[in-house]
Amino acid sequence: MNLSIVNKEQTATTNPECAAKRAKNISRYAVKNVLELCVGNSFLSLKEEYRRHGLICWGNDVDIRWKQTENWLHGNCLDLDYSNFDVVVFAPPLSRGCTGKREDALSVLEVTPTYYEFLQKIKYYRNKIFVLTLPAKTFSTSSDRNQYQRLLAYIYKLVQP
Repeated sequence: MNLSIVNKEQTATTNPECAAKRAKNISRYAVKNVLELCVGNSFLSLKEEYRRHGLICWGNDVDIRWKQTENWLHGNCLDLDYSNFDVVVFAPPLSRGCTGKREDALSVLEVTPTYYEFLQKIKYYRNKIFVLTLPAKTFSTSSDRNQYQRLLAYIYKLVQP
């Protein structure tokens, strides 16, 4: 399944089927508030899917084009306080120009904000669920797979007591 599709604005948006599955999976935990970081124009569909499962969704993006009036935190996702949320979904731009097109796909190390910056921030939060979305090309080449393995190793080191 493609996790994103290209919309009429020629930007990536979360595939409705993926949004439904994400909301369903997260609803299995005893949570209430979800923060979708770097959500862009996917916010309204994700918010609706979470609502169907009794969850409250908040959105964030640095791009003013996607600013919403309700349940919205505008600004750099790394500057936000996550303490009021049970789940934080890190979904940074996964393609150049947020196009969502295969030819613009980024590797793990090319994504900005970086996974490593986000992981450094969240290591101080306990009893939270964090979800990382990964680029479509994460497993495409040996270099991409190596980047993914290094990211997993980094996460493992962070969670060790």
